[in-house]
Amino acid sequence: MPSLTQTQAGGNSGRFIAEALLKKGKHTVTAISRAQSTSKLPEGVNVKKVDYSKPETLVDALRGQDALVVTLSGFTPQETVDTIVNAAGDGDGAAKRRPKSDGAMQGR
Repeated sequence: MPSLTQTQAGGNSGRFIAEALLKKGKHTVTAISRAQSTSKLPEGVNVKKVDYSKPETLVDALRGQDALVVTLSGFTPQETVDTIVNAAGDGDGAAKRRPKSDGAMQGR
């Protein structure tokens, strides 16, 4: 079964996306979550704790995943978004494009 990792799977919109993915049953869903987070995740979501100030924790959490679903708030600092995108490219910046929350594509 393909695996994907999702950011903010316990957030306002992220929760609904995680629940829909689980309901389809076509993916293993893993959330990356700050170590100090107390967010409740939907039942069935695996969790990997990360420290956004330590990119290697993100690289480790994303290793072996087939996809990354970014459901961050529009208020998330760009630096945090860039750290996640770079980690998805195994830290080398290979991920050059990402969908914005409105569904448009933003080039790098």
